[in-house]
Amino acid sequence: VKSITSRQNVLVTRIRNARRERRSTRKHLVLDGLRVVTDAQQSGLAIDTALVSTTAFKNDPDVKHLCTQFDSNKTNLATCSERIMAAVSPLRSPSTVVALGSYKPVDSEEIISCEPSSFIVMPLAVQDPGNLGAIIRSAVAAGSAGIIVDHSSADPYGWKALRGSMGCTFRLPVADTDNTLETLRQARHLGWTIVTTSPHNGTSVYDANLNRRVILLVG
Repeated sequence: VKSITSRQNVLVTRIRNARRERRSTRKHLVLDGLRVVTDAQQSGLAIDTALVSTTAFKNDPDVKHLCTQFDSNKTNLATCSERIMAAVSPLRSPSTVVALGSYKPVDSEEIISCEPSSFIVMPLAVQDPGNLGAIIRSAVAAGSAGIIVDHSSADPYGWKALRGSMGCTFRLPVADTDNTLETLRQARHLGWTIVTTSPHNGTSVYDANLNRRVILLVG
């Protein structure tokens, strides 16, 4: 495994550039943290590049195991100092692993055109990425078949939302839509029932019968 000693290294530059990619035109996912990177790897996401703290590479058995998988999958892997990790990790206290995964957008039409045995969640105007990640995490726990995020919400594939979802974003299809009303119109035409949520006097999502074509609006 090669070691990086300069912040001008091409791998460092690639990750820093990926952090600035626009939501609508991105080609990479910035995966920050051992949990997120491990879940992405296990989901089958192609990991192109990974930077690992030299200290963690030597001393953390979980990091060592992940690096073994990187090696078998031909990931471009390098170790580096804490100073360089701080340059690529978006966290104030840098993570031990930061990676670039390939981004393949999911079309909302693919989700509403499928034949699920469960419901779809659509977060509306959820602007805090940590809250959006928590919604994705809860949707997976409740058995959702997919998630469609409107563009007034936070970026579901931004690093904050990915960390907030604790890897759940990679366990079901998550799509972006820039035309929520049209997506809902198409869904109703295909037989989906639109259901809203309320913080008061409602039925718990865990008690409701959602084993049918239901789109649950959350926000």
